[in-house]
Amino acid sequence: MADPVIRPQFRRSEPEPSPWRITYASDLAGKDPAAIDWIVPGLFPRRFVTMLAGPPGVGKSFLMLMLQVASWSPAGKWFGQPIEQHARSYAIYSEDQEFQLHARFNRVIAEYGVDPLDLDEGAVAWTGEPDDGQAFDPILFRCASGQPGQPTDLWRSIAGPEGVGHCTDFGCGLLILDNASTLLDGEDRRHTYEFCHLLKRYAAERNLAIILLHHPNKAGTSSVSGWVWEKSIRHILVLERPKTYDAHTGEDADKLVLRTHITNLPGPKPTIHMQWREGMLELADAPPSLRQRFPLSTSEKADLDLRVLTALKYELGRGHRVLSDPTKAESLFARLRKSASWQHLAPADLEASIDRLIHRGQVVVDKDASPSTLRPAT
Repeated sequence: MADPVIRPQFRRSEPEPSPWRITYASDLAGKDPAAIDWIVPGLFPRRFVTMLAGPPGVGKSFLMLMLQVASWSPAGKWFGQPIEQHARSYAIYSEDQEFQLHARFNRVIAEYGVDPLDLDEGAVAWTGEPDDGQAFDPILFRCASGQPGQPTDLWRSIAGPEGVGHCTDFGCGLLILDNASTLLDGEDRRHTYEFCHLLKRYAAERNLAIILLHHPNKAGTSSVSGWVWEKSIRHILVLERPKTYDAHTGEDADKLVLRTHITNLPGPKPTIHMQWREGMLELADAPPSLRQRFPLSTSEKADLDLRVLTALKYELGRGHRVLSDPTKAESLFARLRKSASWQHLAPADLEASIDRLIHRGQVVVDKDASPSTLRPAT
């Protein structure tokens, strides 16, 4: 007797509710995948949780306050990277007192050219440790031994429904949580999973970027390389001192590197070299005359134009052909961007400088050459 023929059972027109979601490949025909919205491309995505790990005192909190303010800066840049304009933000800085945050804020707005009077209520906000010594409980997710964790009143005041939760009520696009060790009261890996799931669900529901700061240990599940965090959060950045840092001599103690540790998200993965200068973080290798501000001042633009013109003469003096098309590898723009001494400069500022020189007639586009080239005016 022949085996019975097994026939496929096609889906009903209205499938029964299921506790899990099944994706059928046939349903994706002719559809493009959803694009990722980035607060900063390659670094801080909306609808996802990003972990920013680094040793205590390295500058993570300061960097995040700069991120909050940079979204409202006239140039729309953050360490040379484009940043979403006018993204409302809220942060919990559980390890910093309010007077410290106020002093940092004053330095940051001066750097970015932001007037606090231009910021409406809810544009940039945070909660820090009170100056008067009152008790401040920053716990967002509290867990009892052997029991599932529960969100606290503080979390509900942040993420509650409209009219109750600050981020929900103000439509925040960025939520910064500093840091994991003070915001999660848990004792095992299940509590870590539950806390991360709470954050991921809120980020996806409200289309906002959540950044969770973390001090990694050398070992154990709280380490940035520990598998519990890496299983829970799949987009992890690291802020660290460079390999040349010497803890004994203090050499390169003022330099920092922001890089991607692990990610499963597509797109660019920028590595940003920073340094401390006069109490401010800026792109590394920036000379004092070109200290990065947003936007560049008139004198800085003039200084930059002179440097670009000098660089053009230098390239021609070495016998190099300099093309006018900035997309070409032999263009002035591309040649300068390859040099470490120009990495501190935002690409848009460099392009604008070349355009100014051409507009003023200090640099001539030779269209008789094929392809067209650049040369200083005689």
